Amino acid sequence: PIIIHEQDYLTVINAYDQLAKEFPDNAIYPQAIFSMAKIYKDNLLDYKTADSLFSIVSKNHSASNYGTLSNIERGKIAIASGKINEAKIFFDKAAASANFLPNDIAEANYFLARIEFWNGNFENSLKLFKNVTKDLSADFTNDALELSSIISIGKRDSLNLFKYAQADLYSFQNKFKDAANAFKTLADNPNLFILNEFANFKFAEMLLAENDLPIAIKILEVLSDSSKTAIFADKSLFLLAQCYQFGIKDGQKAIQNYQKLLEKFPNSLYFDRVRDCLKELQTKNG
Repeated sequence: PIIIHEQDYLTVINAYDQLAKEFPDNAIYPQAIFSMAKIYKDNLLDYKTADSLFSIVSKNHSASNYGTLSNIERGKIAIASGKINEAKIFFDKAAASANFLPNDIAEANYFLARIEFWNGNFENSLKLFKNVTKDLSADFTNDALELSSIISIGKRDSLNLFKYAQADLYSFQNKFKDAANAFKTLADNPNLFILNEFANFKFAEMLLAENDLPIAIKILEVLSDSSKTAIFADKSLFLLAQCYQFGIKDGQKAIQNYQKLLEKFPNSLYFDRVRDCLKELQTKNG
């Protein structure tokens, strides 16, 4: 993550700040403070200021949906800062909120499950992921299903599964080099069955985060052609096409891989996104 357009974001923050001052007793107030905090966290990478603003909303407007969302965001900041136990408290508060939207409760449970996963409590993690996947329309369902699969496949080898969990935590904390090293160790172990393919795909993602496209592309090409399971070929082809479209900026290669995905996986979860990308590329290329 890097900071771009800093002055533009500060201008938006000032506008929200004026709104908050103008309507201190209105429903606009918690929304304005929450929006300021999100910009500080996501765009200006100022976790300290963001957390202080989220704290105002979660403490003073706990009955509103923004109170629930603020606890979720404070949990994410705590994870990024290495305070896993503190993060759990925030997600517990969000999950127990009486005023929530289904997607928000799914997000809180999703992160509670990931914390159990990171701590090596795999059975507890599976139970919590099961709660997330009850609503298939929730934003976190696919991620919860994937992590559930990883746990179910790898729990007999708890030592290597715990190594994978630690690598996953590093990736969430943006410690991409640490995550890459951990995922590569698992990916290079041929005895791990499907777990090494999960690790190989994650290794490619970490390389992309470090802007090492050539090696990432080689890994994705192998996964998309020789993967033992369709899930990796599907995901790998999509990410490979994205690399060519946005990283290498080779439109023709991107089109080839998008078309290959549509041909091989007509029921892919990426189908609609692939069609949109193809339309955009074909329009550009005339």
